[in-house]
Amino acid sequence: MSISILKTQVTQALDSLNDADLQNVVQYVEFLKFRARHYPYQITDAIAARYAEFAEEDRAFAEHDLNDYHAVLQREDLV
Repeated sequence: MSISILKTQVTQALDSLNDADLQNVVQYVEFLKFRARHYPYQITDAIAARYAEFAEEDRAFAEHDLNDYHAVLQREDLV
């Protein structure tokens, strides 16, 4: 969809709103601008898929390291 068509649709939608709803729209737009400034990197489906792909491997590494750490603590308790 082209930007000009999208802007026309937004303008038409805004023209049909009452004052309270327009205020809500203004607040939402301000939130979107805030989010873009403070959180410029959005998690996309591709990034989420990559995280999910390695989540189990990361969990396994963490559990392995915890088991090693637990073994070291047990040896220290014996000393």
